[in-house]
Amino acid sequence: MPLRLRRLKARLASPRMWLGAGAALVLAAANAPAVLGFATQQYHAYEIETDGYKAARGHWDVVAMPAAYQLNSIHAVLLRTGKVLLIAGGTARYEVLEGNVKRADGPHT
Repeated sequence: MPLRLRRLKARLASPRMWLGAGAALVLAAANAPAVLGFATQQYHAYEIETDGYKAARGHWDVVAMPAAYQLNSIHAVLLRTGKVLLIAGGTARYEVLEGNVKRADGPHT
């Protein structure tokens, strides 16, 4: 039997090797849910950025708005015309709410 093969058999019979392999296996099993969750999130982020996904399901994007037109909305509705209707909230007083009404197609009314 060649010397190389005898050394390999001796290593495989070593308890130290099996303890190391077992520790590596336990470590891999303990981290599997975290790794799987991370991989799933990364694939989803990739998938929703593809053109086919956007064409089939639509796509929302954050846009920069001038400070004069910014508002804290509590609801947004996509209309059939393609415009977005933002509904502001945060107050029950009509005189304060009246100043927050904005037209969907242009400046304040």
